[in-house]
Amino acid sequence: SLMSTVFQTGRIEVVSELRGNPLVVFPELQKRIGHQTICLMPLIVGGKPFGSLFLYHLAAREYTPGDRQLTEALADLASIAIEKARLVADTRKHSSHLEIAGNISRAIGSTLEPGELFETIAREIRRAVPCVRCVIAGVDPDTKRTHIWHQSSDIPVRPSTEAESAALGGWINENVYETLSPVHIRSEAYKTIKWANRFSEGRIESYLAVPILRDNRCIAHLAVNHTRPDAFTDEHKNLMAAVAGHLG
Repeated sequence: SLMSTVFQTGRIEVVSELRGNPLVVFPELQKRIGHQTICLMPLIVGGKPFGSLFLYHLAAREYTPGDRQLTEALADLASIAIEKARLVADTRKHSSHLEIAGNISRAIGSTLEPGELFETIAREIRRAVPCVRCVIAGVDPDTKRTHIWHQSSDIPVRPSTEAESAALGGWINENVYETLSPVHIRSEAYKTIKWANRFSEGRIESYLAVPILRDNRCIAHLAVNHTRPDAFTDEHKNLMAAVAGHLG
């Protein structure tokens, strides 16, 4: 396609013969709309192709060297604007994460009661990680049953049965406490997990658990749920790992 060609060459492409041109997508539609000439320019952001800028003309037009210089300048300006917007977004995101970490650090160093402390931690996590439920919990090393110290939830999730608690605790112990690593379950995986019935009843389709470590062992974990499949990203996982690092 024309866009692929521009991405590969990194140069402006101008096409006036649309009908029968293999590089033009939907040439008949372009003709019906009335397009006579298409100019396509690559947008380079961070040294890599990011997108394309299209110029459509309703009359056939030959691009002079001056026209090409002008369109290149327009593409450069657009690329700079996109790069600046991304940098601003990244800076704001980083500042937000620092603020969240700072709020949690201050809460830990304060005289808050445990319940208030857990509530603050869950609130700060939910500010940065979109979720319908946030849990601070542990697994009993002897019985392997889960114990929830705090949960903040927008949806009803019934209490687990003894069997579900044992299944969940055993699974978290094996996949989080023993590996000392986060685990992310997507909707399809729930079909193979015994303890997931309680969550599927609440329409939960994403589960992310992160260990809280101390002296190279897992002493507790943070978990978030969402009703949307694949709701959590590596960025969310890394942020929760950073929060867990303040708690260990």
